[in-house]
Amino acid sequence: NRGFAVLSVNFRGSTGFGKTFVDLGYRQWSKDMHTDLIDGVEWAITEQIAIREKVAIYGGSYGGYSTLAGLTFTPDVFCCGVDIVGPSNLITLMETIPPYWSAIYQKLVLRIGGDPKTEEGR
Repeated sequence: NRGFAVLSVNFRGSTGFGKTFVDLGYRQWSKDMHTDLIDGVEWAITEQIAIREKVAIYGGSYGGYSTLAGLTFTPDVFCCGVDIVGPSNLITLMETIPPYWSAIYQKLVLRIGGDPKTEEGR
């Protein structure tokens, strides 16, 4: 034991628990998916697994986005974070989708919660 604990949260929208669980993450980026992460942190603190002042966050891809959201929207929860290739601007992400992602564009629109090509989606 080096004094570290790692909590990997299966937030709504994660795979591995069926389609219904994945669907719960639609339009929930920075919303309920983030709340799930905060609930996990609070659980770890309550169980004395983590020390409130020493909780960090990190992740790649969506996890990187979640890291940036965590540091931005709940800075009192995390002492630091590491974003690994997470998008910092969802509009830019969607506007620069590479051609080989075109087949999943509409799925991303559904998951993120809006199509930046439309005024409503911005």
